[in-house]
Amino acid sequence: MPTLSTHVLDVVVGRPAEGVTVTLTPADGDKTGEVVRARTGVDGRIAEPLGGNLAIGIWKLSFALGSYYAEQGTPAFVVNFDVTVALGEERHYHVPVLSTPHAATTYLGT
Repeated sequence: MPTLSTHVLDVVVGRPAEGVTVTLTPADGDKTGEVVRARTGVDGRIAEPLGGNLAIGIWKLSFALGSYYAEQGTPAFVVNFDVTVALGEERHYHVPVLSTPHAATTYLGT
């Protein structure tokens, strides 16, 4: 079964984004409900793989960036950043997020 991890970097201040709430949910019709909700640690990472061993399929990661930036005293344009990923093989997937209050991007990490 695939595993999934993530980390968030605040590129405005050039450091990991501690305290971002990340939610993982199934994005296809075969599965329902929230799998995990966690917050990034001091290193911007979720300590354990999200959801443990996941089924192959389509999954949605939601990053609550608006709340994170509000805690930093900065109003955000990007309130929630959703990334829908296809886990198609039994391997580890890593989803890094680069964020600012006004933009966010991701890529398939290692």
